[in-house]
Amino acid sequence: MLVTGAAGFLGSWLSRALVDSGASVTGITRTPRQPPIWDHPFYTRISVVRGDVAQVAGSVVGREPFDLVFHLAVESIAARTARDFETSVRRAHEGCQSLLDSLAKSAPAARVILASSRARYGQTLPALVTEDVVGGDLSTYGELKRAVEDDFCSTAKRLGLSFRLGRLSNVYGGGDLNLSRLVPELTLAALRGEAARPRANPQMTCDLLYVTDAVEGLLRIALSDDSLDGLAFNLATGVETPIGAIAATISALARPASSRCDGSPQLRKPDSGPVLSIERARTLVGFCPRVSLRRGIWRTVRWYRRRIVRPELAQALHAHPELMNIARERRMSARFDDGEGIR
Repeated sequence: MLVTGAAGFLGSWLSRALVDSGASVTGITRTPRQPPIWDHPFYTRISVVRGDVAQVAGSVVGREPFDLVFHLAVESIAARTARDFETSVRRAHEGCQSLLDSLAKSAPAARVILASSRARYGQTLPALVTEDVVGGDLSTYGELKRAVEDDFCSTAKRLGLSFRLGRLSNVYGGGDLNLSRLVPELTLAALRGEAARPRANPQMTCDLLYVTDAVEGLLRIALSDDSLDGLAFNLATGVETPIGAIAATISALARPASSRCDGSPQLRKPDSGPVLSIERARTLVGFCPRVSLRRGIWRTVRWYRRRIVRPELAQALHAHPELMNIARERRMSARFDDGEGIR
């Protein structure tokens, strides 16, 4: 199996799940060194190819007949997309074209899964968002995701390839180094003993999907029967949670006394739309998120508490200047700069 963007947050979790299931996995990544979220035993079980998808896809696909391909190597940092939209679109287009052309030539029977985002729907939406909704009022990041989808689908159809799309809601979990995202930002603040105050209106809502549920959803889409070719699937919990409630949960679970996840009620508000419908994924591929919001946040806080002190994380951030810039904007770079970590 082939995973592009294998060193990223979602890509690393997906790659690990695949090798744990016994699959032979090749991962393409632009990351120059081993990511800190890959432990050594896992890292040695995946064949890593370093470089842009546009540059290496031909040689990688040419030497091995992959049957499943997960394409995750598309810009995932909204701030970077906003700064240079044209470059983000160009890179995505070149990577997509190179990958799909290579598959059509060397592995025409392969099935390709594109990991997309709910951002492609935009902000102007009905109360229940099914996969057929067009939406409107897109952010720059949403425009990128929609352009990538259109490019991917039209090219795959033209080449006669089997493909599906997974439209993910807000995926969170341990190992996310994108400090512009809600959960990493608030978690790191809370672990420093600061107030976990969201920058957005606390009454705004979002659908948080724990990373292992996201991975399971992508795998279910990939392994379903041929009748589902060409379909898109929303992968979410189907429930919106106020950002203020998320911040309160993170603050509570980041306290030193919170050594375990108890059975407290989930802080969710089901009547605050618009809500992503997961009925298609539930009915056709059996997708059903397993990790509750509170348990997912507890696992995430535990991950950062245990691993944030590693100097490798500071090195990883320094290897990605754009992430360090975001960290500085959030006033969280002081600890990272000297390698101290979060105590």
